[in-house]
Amino acid sequence: EHLLPDSFRDRHQEQMRGFLRGDGKSRAMGSWRTVTGLAADGRIIPLATIISQVSVGGRTTLTAIMRDMTETQKSEAELRRLLNDREIAVATAEAANMAKSSFLAVMSHELRTPLNAVIGFSDLMLRGIAGQMSPVQSEYCGYIHNSGEHLLQLVQGVLDYAAIESEDVKVTLETIDATLVLSQARELMLPIAQKAGVHLSPARTGAAWVHADTLRLRQILINLMANAVKYNRPGGEVRLDILSLPADAWRITVADDGIGIPKERLGELFRPFERLGQEVSGVEGTGLGLVLVHRLAERIGGTVGVESDAGRGSTFWIDLPAAPVPDNG
Repeated sequence: EHLLPDSFRDRHQEQMRGFLRGDGKSRAMGSWRTVTGLAADGRIIPLATIISQVSVGGRTTLTAIMRDMTETQKSEAELRRLLNDREIAVATAEAANMAKSSFLAVMSHELRTPLNAVIGFSDLMLRGIAGQMSPVQSEYCGYIHNSGEHLLQLVQGVLDYAAIESEDVKVTLETIDATLVLSQARELMLPIAQKAGVHLSPARTGAAWVHADTLRLRQILINLMANAVKYNRPGGEVRLDILSLPADAWRITVADDGIGIPKERLGELFRPFERLGQEVSGVEGTGLGLVLVHRLAERIGGTVGVESDAGRGSTFWIDLPAAPVPDNG
């Protein structure tokens, strides 16, 4: 009773008298309860209490174990505060990220309209439709046209990145033939590879059924091939292959004879706008291609990997879950 505040003492005494008289009311025995207690210094404190009843020789004894829960409840309150702060921080970060992506998307759309005009009119001028130009004028107009196309690629890259970040990319997972998708991507990349003087070798034949999204897989493969061509050497080769993996999966590889990547910098590859020093090489790029590859691969249930070393070329791959052969396959 000395552990109870005055306001609780009379009620407790009445309950104890009723219990000892055997009034038939059930009492909480053998389980922990939190009650209000009184500390020696007069503070009101929470007490974790458990009461046990033991009868020996017709005599009933009640044993109570009490534990001061003040510090425990403080710790629990602090934990709740930290969790709440974390939830607020995560929500704030997500909102900021969404705002950033929306801003990038709007700005990119606004930039793309005048860029198309610059590219279109400069193309007309280069064709002589607007009248003949001198060699110097044609050279300068070519610079305008090429720079416009490069800037448009940058804008498109930002748009794709913003879409991925805002999770606004639609994905349709189905059973598809990865060999066919790889062949389609190669056909689209052949003119670019030929212009760069790089041989784009065909992949193996034979179906490789995977669970993925056709459009997104093609986009991933085109990005990987574009990098393999862009960072290759004159007369180099890009080798495509599809391998069956033991764990019910298929691996699509894109290997090149290019400049390679130092092993100690491979961990930086999939960071946005990171070009690993190639921004001063004269090779155009955004630093977003591999980021898009990585994010898109995750969205379609795949994983991306790379092996490379400086001066020895690179091999990128995407692993995809195998799918059963369709009835008409």
